[in-house]
Amino acid sequence: MKPKLATQMLAVMLFSASSFSQVMSQESSQVLNDQKKAIENSMEVNDKKIKLSEKQKELAEKRTEMEQNALKAQASADLNTQVAGQLTANPQDKKLLNGLPMLQRMPNVMQKMPARPRIALKS
Repeated sequence: MKPKLATQMLAVMLFSASSFSQVMSQESSQVLNDQKKAIENSMEVNDKKIKLSEKQKELAEKRTEMEQNALKAQASADLNTQVAGQLTANPQDKKLLNGLPMLQRMPNVMQKMPARPRIALKS
């Protein structure tokens, strides 16, 4: 009876050991999958941080460009005001006329153009 009991105990231990190792294998594979997802998420966050820094740099460049354009526009407006004041004082001075920017010297083209005829659509 003792050898039969010992054989049965040995068989139970072997079967339980294999099922225990499968549970551990499933848990470890789950841990590995979780780690893989964490790494992928980390890589995605890093990519987005890189894109954010590029966009911030681009924004800073655009702001600088906008400020420079605003300064140029203000300087041009100041010059136009100065030259317009001088022209008001002496409208026949050709030297002053040459100092005006091209757009100020051109007559308003849109005022000289005739209105386009309107075409009625048939319903």
